[in-house]
Amino acid sequence: PGSIYDEEIAIGWRLLISRAEDLAIAAAVLIWAAHRAGHTQPLSRRGGATLLCLTAIICGVAAGVHRGAWTVQRALGGVEESEHFRLYYPAQWSARRRDRMLAELEFNHQELSRFFGRAPEGQIEAYLYPSARDKKTLIGAGRTLISKPWQRSIHVHGVKVGASVIRHEIAHAFSADWAPAPHHLSLTRW
Repeated sequence: PGSIYDEEIAIGWRLLISRAEDLAIAAAVLIWAAHRAGHTQPLSRRGGATLLCLTAIICGVAAGVHRGAWTVQRALGGVEESEHFRLYYPAQWSARRRDRMLAELEFNHQELSRFFGRAPEGQIEAYLYPSARDKKTLIGAGRTLISKPWQRSIHVHGVKVGASVIRHEIAHAFSADWAPAPHHLSLTRW
């Protein structure tokens, strides 16, 4: 599930279920389109395709292929807010570590606001994972640190106060207000 950024991809049962689900949904759409175009088929064929599609989706949900942000948030366990960030972090972190990371995020926000001459509206969600392995399990990207501007979120692991990667990922999240939809990725120079 999630973005596949890592160059090393094991073909496991989740990926196979996800691909089977994609094929079932595509088959159902084609059958629906054929029916709409007047190419009627026996009800059992349409019903079979619908049943196949629903079965694939249910299997995908049961296998954890479909994960919302709430799944990741619950798995991390800790949440804290500041003026510009909602931080999701491992629940086992100390209050001191959490507070230092929030201060680091706010500092970088201030620096980037000064650099760009403006700040984005609303909060940025910062997901801090304990390890690349945990991040791989939860969102599909292990060693790669990512930002999802369309969600105003960053996903990083193993970061410490002063790590430049935090500023880099936050800079991507800043582009959500200024870059075109749907992904709000900045594709031009400032």
